[in-house]
Amino acid sequence: MVSNIRQMPPVRILAEAPTRLGLHVTMVQLAVYADLTPRLRQIGVTSPSRRTALAHIAGTPGCTQSELAHYTGLSRAAAMTMVDQLEAAGFVKRRAGQDGRSNALHVTDAGRRAMEAIEAETTVSEEAVFGCLAPEERDTLRALLERVIRHVAANREPHEKNRSRESKDARPDTNPIADFRRGTDGSVGPGGGDTGSDPI
Repeated sequence: MVSNIRQMPPVRILAEAPTRLGLHVTMVQLAVYADLTPRLRQIGVTSPSRRTALAHIAGTPGCTQSELAHYTGLSRAAAMTMVDQLEAAGFVKRRAGQDGRSNALHVTDAGRRAMEAIEAETTVSEEAVFGCLAPEERDTLRALLERVIRHVAANREPHEKNRSRESKDARPDTNPIADFRRGTDGSVGPGGGDTGSDPI
């Protein structure tokens, strides 16, 4: 089966925009997705986004699908599709929520075992991508990226508060944080072609 994960472009493309940090970050992210996604699929997790969702459900037992959608940046419909897939894999179980209307999400024993395997594969993958950096260089890179992320989040927060509930529900089924599903040419990005269901 041919993978539809968008690979990192050739390094020579950097010469076209050598000062563009966004291009550098995007190329690294594509490399991370391209390396990690096949490893996760061997475990039964079809993309890194489902790893993120599984970790959130494990960390907040009983969370609802709406809360998961808010956390991942997906529409409610896309979050429901993701939960359907995780439940079909045996990693997540729905139970009646406290309000009697929503579903409370819980990780199963199989889901916890999957998370252990995911953690191991993620460590291997990060070494494959970032192994050229010394530990202190990785710490510096992590700190710089976190500063940028917090800066962007702080600037976005006032706009997010002003958005209506309707506009939130009308968001496209994509994650603005981590999914480069489709390029401007329509090519499938690192979400692995799982249209409408990939968060981080």
